[in-house]
Amino acid sequence: MKRIVIIVGASLACSLAQAADLSGIPRVVDGDTLALGATRVRLEGIDAPETDQICLNANGVRWTCGIGARDQLAAHIAGQDIKCSSSGVDAYRQTLATCYFADENLNGWMVQQGWALAYVQYSSAYRQVEEDARVNQRGLWQGAFIAPW
Repeated sequence: MKRIVIIVGASLACSLAQAADLSGIPRVVDGDTLALGATRVRLEGIDAPETDQICLNANGVRWTCGIGARDQLAAHIAGQDIKCSSSGVDAYRQTLATCYFADENLNGWMVQQGWALAYVQYSSAYRQVEEDARVNQRGLWQGAFIAPW
């Protein structure tokens, strides 16, 4: 029994080490989720509206801000390679990661552009860039919205 546990533990460690770095051309699922091949990657430390979320723009007109966030991320990546550094797995078995387009942190870019919020329940990494987006009324901050969480 003890031998089986050691083998399983070693196998798990190998799997986690292999999953630590991912790269490729992603499919953008929504504003905080990518698919790299069969792996779903959740952009860690941020939360974007779901694709069915509705927000109000600066004129009080309803718009599909979740689709807007997804489309902005897809347009920014524009079918180019990205690299992701994994830190684990979330409750939905998605890989948690910080992803980069060239040297740019995509997680931070989404918050800085106002298309996602700093997910402060789990990380304070993007608080400053969120404040900048809010003050400058970028993305979601141009109107009214309900926080995605």
